[in-house]
Amino acid sequence: MKKFIFSIIATIAIAINAVAATPDSVRYHHQATDTATINDILNKSRKASLKTPAERVVFIAKQFIGTPYEAATLEGDTEQLTINLSQLDCTTFVENVIALAQTAAIDTATVQDFIDNLRDIRYRNGIVGGYTSRLHYASDWVADNVARGNFYEVTDKLPRATKQQKSINYMSMHRRSYPALVNNDTAYQEIKEIEKKCSLYSNYYIPTNVLSSTTAQKQLKEGDIVLITTSTKGLDVTHMGIIVTKNSRPYLLHASSKGKAVLIDTAPLYNYLAAQKAATGIRIIRL
Repeated sequence: MKKFIFSIIATIAIAINAVAATPDSVRYHHQATDTATINDILNKSRKASLKTPAERVVFIAKQFIGTPYEAATLEGDTEQLTINLSQLDCTTFVENVIALAQTAAIDTATVQDFIDNLRDIRYRNGIVGGYTSRLHYASDWVADNVARGNFYEVTDKLPRATKQQKSINYMSMHRRSYPALVNNDTAYQEIKEIEKKCSLYSNYYIPTNVLSSTTAQKQLKEGDIVLITTSTKGLDVTHMGIIVTKNSRPYLLHASSKGKAVLIDTAPLYNYLAAQKAATGIRIIRL
């Protein structure tokens, strides 16, 4: 009898949790402000008559210059699609720009189209299903989105691309740094399984020293999305941003933790990378 009662209680608890955060629910930072920003950027993009995905990426990315940097804006008591265009970190900046660029390609696009695109980019198979359904590792994020045609990677097509395979386990090794993993053994075990899969990926990257040459720099295009690879143990990528060019040289437009805002770095991309001790190079993806 007690087992039956406990089973009923557990079922009710699961049902309540499901209602509290259904896969289609959205958590806004400030709904009125966020939706106004989305509509404003979509309207400006239409008026700008942008012809290519790269043009849309650069135009939209520049709309966020000056937006404050804020880490961990996606974390909450339950996993929901979070929309926050007033505070960005490097990942949410890139994800929002991609989702807006995809949305802006549709003449009659709405805020709901943006929401659908953002969900599709951020979550495995585009489905919100708990903390581990979010694509936490860049390698997993790229593989999942490339497989579904959201964007494509060109790193292996660039000169002197180097192949690497790395053991990925940063999140499980730093469990206490992730509140959603601390007291959740199920999520912890799921992350470990995801890390095993990520450790099997063989990825290409362009080493930092290669990017010192003008020839290599010319292979990079405005609107390219840059993933910065790292020597940090157990981790694949530490930062991401978008390439803009000045005087034919690539620069990084990104949400900078050092600058506390979205900005175009003052140093060219190669110099920026050379100054980062743990940076080993870059991966490039395009819409």
